[in-house]
Amino acid sequence: MTWADDDVTGVYTEAMARLSDRGVGDLQVQSTMLRLSDVTAAALGARNLLTKAAKALDEGDPERAERYLDRAIRLPFDEVRGLSSAQLAARGMVDGVVTGAAREAAPGDRRWRDAAEAALARCGAEARARIERAVRIATDNPLPSDAERRRPARPPDDDTAGQLVRELLAAVAVLKEELAARDA
Repeated sequence: MTWADDDVTGVYTEAMARLSDRGVGDLQVQSTMLRLSDVTAAALGARNLLTKAAKALDEGDPERAERYLDRAIRLPFDEVRGLSSAQLAARGMVDGVVTGAAREAAPGDRRWRDAAEAALARCGAEARARIERAVRIATDNPLPSDAERRRPARPPDDDTAGQLVRELLAAVAVLKEELAARDA
């Protein structure tokens, strides 16, 4: 289980604890548990589609990548996490690139961190924030603050969600490029 999995489990545990303190809390908790399987399937589907989109971009086929992105963006919004399935998957991909590079680095090897810092200048605000968060996690593994755990009350429109997902997916490519340049 990765740190991101632990974080997601914590978010669900907190949400279910809050719901169970209410009059019909047990019913809400049971309902949440049933929805969890649907949400998990959507998140896995989004990850699969975004991985295919990234591969299509790597292969120089932006039209195919865009089709995968459009399908991922249309997957359900996760009300507990406050993110679309595609946003959640794209954030996880950024986290995975940064933390994976940090784990593979030898002690004292800062190339992964230099690559992440160089990528910041080439990314949008959402991706920069995610990269910075991933670097913090990789360097001292802090727990997310309450502000980081707060989620929007309603899903963003498809255009906004699509823009955020595209930005995060572009950050994955930039991070990989910066890491490869430092390994050469």
